[in-house]
Amino acid sequence: MNDAIVGALVSGIVGVIGVLIGGILTYKLGHKSEKMMIRMKIKVEKIQNTQKILLDMARQMGILSVAVKNFEFGKINQEIYCKTSNDVQEEFSHLIRSIRVNEFVIKNHKDQLDTLIDEFITISDMLYERYYDPNCQVKNYDPEEITFEVINKKISRFMLTTIDIKDELSDRIDKELTT
Repeated sequence: MNDAIVGALVSGIVGVIGVLIGGILTYKLGHKSEKMMIRMKIKVEKIQNTQKILLDMARQMGILSVAVKNFEFGKINQEIYCKTSNDVQEEFSHLIRSIRVNEFVIKNHKDQLDTLIDEFITISDMLYERYYDPNCQVKNYDPEEITFEVINKKISRFMLTTIDIKDELSDRIDKELTT
């Protein structure tokens, strides 16, 4: 009888210990999975936020492109062009700050984004010398470097580059969701 009681007691203790260990493992694995899901969700949201910012950059550059064309062909005066240019510059400053917040998630695209921002600065400088203040004292470009055609090509290339980066980020989201 003692053997039966000891066997039942040992069996009960082993069962309880097994349930406790199983519960602890399930909790830890569940907690780890939950943390991984939260990390993935944050990454995807930051990437999507960056994509939205890139589309906003392309849209702002489109607004600037229309203003340049309208000013070049005499459809608007310099005052309206300058106001539009200032508004776009201000919005771009905000967008650049916003994109910098997401850099920790889009490390692989940091160089592309830096190049894109540098290109925006170059376009802005060219537009300043050609349209905003053609009589400025400090000239960084020769007149043949800041023709309407050259500037228009740079603006178009800028917009295409933003779309390319956005598409690459879409691929990154797909990878995040499948791993």
